[in-house]
Amino acid sequence: MERTQVQPVNATELTREHLEDLLRSNSFQRSAKLSRLLRRLVEPTLAGASQPIKEQILGIEVFDRPTDWDPQTDSIVRVHVNRLRLTLRSYYADQNPPPPVRFERRRSGKVTHLCSARVTRCGNRIMV
Repeated sequence: MERTQVQPVNATELTREHLEDLLRSNSFQRSAKLSRLLRRLVEPTLAGASQPIKEQILGIEVFDRPTDWDPQTDSIVRVHVNRLRLTLRSYYADQNPPPPVRFERRRSGKVTHLCSARVTRCGNRIMV
């Protein structure tokens, strides 16, 4: 009897594949802005960044706001981060079996605190 050798899973590649699967889903195909936001939150972490992305940067890079954009007077980032959280929750509720990687965005008052993605120690979830 031959033994099949199990190859170690590359967490970065698995996460990147899941990101692409998510972006091809109906939920994200309908919203280019949510797709851009999710990619912008996840990609830096996959590249090794550890600092959260500031709301100002997201407004400029994802939502095409001018460089002098003031997040205090325009809530577009907060609104879309909340939509992202709800869209991800809905997407995962419909997945059976669940995917090997899961992106989450926890509810909190600070967008800048939430806008990072990192692999948690407790498993295969990426918190957005």
